[in-house]
Amino acid sequence: RKISTHNKKSLSDAQAKKLLAAVKGSGLIALRDKAVIALALTCGLRTCEISRANVGDFQEADGYWTLNVIGKGHVTADATVKVAEPVAELIQAYLDKRGNVADDEPLFVSTSHNVTKYGNRYSEQNVGKMIKRYMKSVGINDKKITAHSTRHYAATTAIKAGVDLREVSAMLRHSNVVITSVYLHDISLETRRAELAVANTLFCA
Repeated sequence: RKISTHNKKSLSDAQAKKLLAAVKGSGLIALRDKAVIALALTCGLRTCEISRANVGDFQEADGYWTLNVIGKGHVTADATVKVAEPVAELIQAYLDKRGNVADDEPLFVSTSHNVTKYGNRYSEQNVGKMIKRYMKSVGINDKKITAHSTRHYAATTAIKAGVDLREVSAMLRHSNVVITSVYLHDISLETRRAELAVANTLFCA
């Protein structure tokens, strides 16, 4: 099966670290943007999933944090991702900066001057534009690298770290592990040595 988004490239480790470090400051917008980018990089969330999340979807239980996710094509939360402690701390710092928030409020909100103060949901389109803007600010200008590349990064990094493909599939909320297996292609190309062996024989003999 050909995955329509798989013509996008994954970020490298260096690019992912540069992207996260690109967010400066401790204001509300900076805290929001850093939390969003960290969440996208570590959990592989789609921009629509980030936009749809509510405050009450972010929960601590049994000593770790989770986020209930409303996946593509769904209207209610249909999956849960585990949020790493450093990412949970970023989200909590952002929520603390917002002040008193109700569970049914959007987890991430717009701060535009033409909307009710901190009340409007941060749209899917603006999430994508924000991530792309920070990418460009650190010199990541490849047309095949978009906000969706953060999802590719989460998948390929987990697989390279030895995480079972079924676990990666669960993280990405894929309906079938076969869909997740397309990420193996990127990794096999990155680590494959056959072409280099031939070139070394040809040019270094």
